[in-house]
Amino acid sequence: MGQDAILLNKHLDNPIGSAIKLEHMGAFFQDGDKNWSFFFYGDIVYYIPVDDNRIFDSMDKVNEWLLDQQIYNAFKDETFNMNPQKPYISSVYIKGDFTASHKGALNHVERYNQEWPKVKSGELPTGTAGVPNS
Repeated sequence: MGQDAILLNKHLDNPIGSAIKLEHMGAFFQDGDKNWSFFFYGDIVYYIPVDDNRIFDSMDKVNEWLLDQQIYNAFKDETFNMNPQKPYISSVYIKGDFTASHKGALNHVERYNQEWPKVKSGELPTGTAGVPNS
């Protein structure tokens, strides 16, 4: 039962993203118990519980938390380039009922975990069921 959301933006650090000022978005969703989780969909799908709400005191603290979770280390794809020197730059807090987003994130991670190994082994075509292209 999701509640509120926090959306984050960072510059897409590649030639196309730089040329057209394209940004990548990550999100925090709050469940019915007021717990937050970070959702990111790139070449890896993450939905990580936040262990300390004080990270929301500033963008610097959010980016420090992401570094601590090793989010930036996981991305080798130049499309997303989660370079810690180019962190998330802005956020917006949205009050509302994000139950569907919270459930969707959980479902997407589950689907990714089930299907991505099949994509890597050639059992499924890339792009199937929201699985990223390789």
